[in-house]
Amino acid sequence: MTRRACPLLGTFFEISLEAQSDQYAHQIITDAFVEATRLQGILSRYESQSEVSRLNAIGHLAPQRVSGVLLEILEFSNERSERSERL
Repeated sequence: MTRRACPLLGTFFEISLEAQSDQYAHQIITDAFVEATRLQGILSRYESQSEVSRLNAIGHLAPQRVSGVLLEILEFSNERSERSERL
């Protein structure tokens, strides 16, 4: 079992992986952390340069263009909210 952790997305992000080799597991985990870091750059409310922070700062002034990733996440979140009757 290969396990690594780091602070990401406002929490302690841990990945555990059973793989054919430790080298392969480390590469997969590294790739996952790279993707999580990329998403943090889009979604973080705490990083002033993130897309969400920018949208929060100026979105009320006029319609804003957002990336496909953020749009997909917002649509998914809205759908889940509606399904749960916004509980």
